[in-house]
Amino acid sequence: AWSPSGADWTRFEAAAPPPTGFCGSSAAWVDGRIRVFARRATPAPTARLRERTIASATVFDAAFALHPGEPYRWTRTPLRGDLPLPRTDCALAAARGGLVLFGGFSPDH
Repeated sequence: AWSPSGADWTRFEAAAPPPTGFCGSSAAWVDGRIRVFARRATPAPTARLRERTIASATVFDAAFALHPGEPYRWTRTPLRGDLPLPRTDCALAAARGGLVLFGGFSPDH
């Protein structure tokens, strides 16, 4: 991850490595954290996640948060409630203190 400072970029390291193996993810800033919905992984990550297969990739429901501070740290965010279908390449935006997930591709639709 990189943190912009004026016109320059400065690299920072998190206390633990970020989630790996994901692409087609979306991110937004809310509640003082960067929230990331990780969506597609090939090969499958080791975490147990809800999944659907799209061609040669698998779509997962996984959420992570990057907490700023000293040190920066990644945490897995539990997902509860009426979850959207697993999808990839969607948009994520902060709105009214929450997050809106829009669009993307789901193997179920």
